Amino acid sequence: MSIIAIRGGTFDDALHSYRDTDGRWVPGLTSILKLQGLSNYPTNGVVKQEVMENASERGVAVHAIAWSYARHRDVDPTWITPELEPRYEALRAFFSETGFTPDIDWLERPMVASVHNMKFGLTPDALGVRDKWPQIVEFKACDTEQRSWAIQTCAQELGYFQTNRCGRAKRMAVMLKSDGKYRCCQHEDHERDTATFIAALSLVYWRLDAGQRLWEL
Repeated sequence: MSIIAIRGGTFDDALHSYRDTDGRWVPGLTSILKLQGLSNYPTNGVVKQEVMENASERGVAVHAIAWSYARHRDVDPTWITPELEPRYEALRAFFSETGFTPDIDWLERPMVASVHNMKFGLTPDALGVRDKWPQIVEFKACDTEQRSWAIQTCAQELGYFQTNRCGRAKRMAVMLKSDGKYRCCQHEDHERDTATFIAALSLVYWRLDAGQRLWEL
């Protein structure tokens, strides 16, 4: 277990959990989206548990590859399995063709942020610049777009810029697909995305105030 100091508190990388500077548990962005049903996959037999577990493991591996490539423009070749190779090709094509320049100091960097005095934890994939505009990029190792990604990148902008309203940066999720291609999903409905995230965060804090032990879920 490794607990590190981050902006706004501490982060436990073994449990992927956040605490504020007073040591109090802070809900993470992924948990917030799941608790309010914004990013849940169907689990009633439509998607098997082993498929979900494989997707999760693939996502973790692709994020490690994306971090290494964004920072060093290189990846340990032993990381690239046959399943991950097309995702890696898609990643390289994205960086080569879009001109996105990441800020290497803000790659996979956890932080604790606050919106309307409600704290939340987050770890953005990549923050940088594209076409002279600040850009927030979330990498996704899948072939199907999810609407919750827009709420995710909105929360990342709110946290990074320490503001209560997004719109200062361009936001997108980049699908690294199984066919070796990528797709950029732009998120431009800043007002609605902001309202949706704040509503979700407010409901999480309502549940905490009601005595629900959400950190155990």
